[in-house]
Amino acid sequence: MIRLLRGSDNGWFIAEHQASHNHSLSLTCGEKVHCPLHNHIDIYTKDLVKQLRGNNVNLNKVYNIVGSFFGSSLNVPFTKRSLQNLSAQHIHEAIIRP
Repeated sequence: MIRLLRGSDNGWFIAEHQASHNHSLSLTCGEKVHCPLHNHIDIYTKDLVKQLRGNNVNLNKVYNIVGSFFGSSLNVPFTKRSLQNLSAQHIHEAIIRP
């Protein structure tokens, strides 16, 4: 754990540091996928998802197809919810820019 505080000069300083960790570290991508920072979908995958969804492939199948590129759907570095949000964003863009 690390606790940062803002100083009077608007800079940051370390107020507290504990070297011990209160839980085990994530070992697999499947465990890491639930961290908010790991919901980034790269541009190539976004394009693939857009193409598949444009051809009416359902989200579960899209997720499995993307999973095949990562070796397994367990290794996909983002959630199905992220794909849902991306798909909704594509639909919204299609409505605004027909």
